[in-house]
Amino acid sequence: MSNQLPFSCFLIAAVTVDGFIGQSENHLSTRWTSKEDAAFFRHKSTEAGVIIMGRKTYDTIGKPLPNRVNLVYTRQAPAQAPTLETAKQLEKGQTYYTSLATAEVVSCLQQLGFTQLAVSGGASVYRQFMASGVVNELFLTVEPVIFGQGVKLFDQPLETKLQLKEVIPISEQAVVLHYERKDV
Repeated sequence: MSNQLPFSCFLIAAVTVDGFIGQSENHLSTRWTSKEDAAFFRHKSTEAGVIIMGRKTYDTIGKPLPNRVNLVYTRQAPAQAPTLETAKQLEKGQTYYTSLATAEVVSCLQQLGFTQLAVSGGASVYRQFMASGVVNELFLTVEPVIFGQGVKLFDQPLETKLQLKEVIPISEQAVVLHYERKDV
């Protein structure tokens, strides 16, 4: 493993001022986030080359995101669907399914030559990747919206220390908070 390149796993999300990622599980973020956030998300996840999301998030989007490998984190892949576990190579614009533990996902991606992974939701996937310790950075777009209730960024309690690396203004109304994880 010493000859492998460093691996970066980052969480990327848009949140309301009161910390929600949606009003419900099937609330598509593009309905309430800015075009600037969409551009930032597209840039960062395409730069990573690989994006992972839960099945509900994937179903809400409804199709693979172009120019990146799409991984769907699920307990059960559809019959005959390509999986990370059996793939000899991963192609951008294609969807692969996996139920591997988070560290095994990272290990498989490293073995296939990838150096980055963008974790893109939903709440359960965010928590699992954060709790396992594989996430080392967070990019949180704070949008000027309040829901009052809804789907939290994390679906269960989680204690993690972060250090603010930078604040990236993406519009007159929204900023991206770039954090580095300190408890890894």
